[in-house]
Amino acid sequence: LLKDLSVTYIAGKLDSKYASLAKKLAKETKIETILVDNAGHCVHLEKPKFFQEILYAILEEKTVVIQSVQSSTYDLELISPFVTSYGQTYQKPSDIFIVTDTNGFQGYGELLSFETPDYIEETIQNDRLIIKHHLLPLLKGKKLYSPRQIRDIFQVVKGNQMAKSAIETAIWDLFAKIKGESLTSYLGLTAKEVKVGVSIGIQENESQLLEVVTGYVNEGYQRVK
Repeated sequence: LLKDLSVTYIAGKLDSKYASLAKKLAKETKIETILVDNAGHCVHLEKPKFFQEILYAILEEKTVVIQSVQSSTYDLELISPFVTSYGQTYQKPSDIFIVTDTNGFQGYGELLSFETPDYIEETIQNDRLIIKHHLLPLLKGKKLYSPRQIRDIFQVVKGNQMAKSAIETAIWDLFAKIKGESLTSYLGLTAKEVKVGVSIGIQENESQLLEVVTGYVNEGYQRVK
């Protein structure tokens, strides 16, 4: 009878003994193993939320296996040109990623990196390649119990945080939908509104700068860059 039991082995990566045993079990048996980053011997005490999500996924049979990832590209036209010391920007390219699991649930994420590496080192063209050739292969056939696993899974790829965020955000959204909650609720947030700011770029002169800033402040923006 024991051979028919489903077993999931959970260990903290900082517990070298049990982390080593987990790797051995994963290699030599069919036992599902989960290594939790930044946790030691007592995962349930050190990472209670993560541990709870793993148990929920197991007991409710809500584990996730990614079936497909699709993307679409669009250019967001800016209301007014954004002027910096690097030049003028008239539109912002972005990619929307749709992650679908084997049960048909879908989560959405957005890639927001820039076309040139003059603000941060990432570019949208490079991030597309990183996602296709390095991040998505790490998810192939992987059984997911919580979106908190994604950060650990992606650790083998250095940097490229915006590329990682596009896929990780989609998977958080996917898990929220599986649980029948909004992403806000799933993240445990309670605020009904989000305070936002605006970045206005370089203006022609000081008087125009003050006029633009005053206009945004009167509209309710909480900060101006």
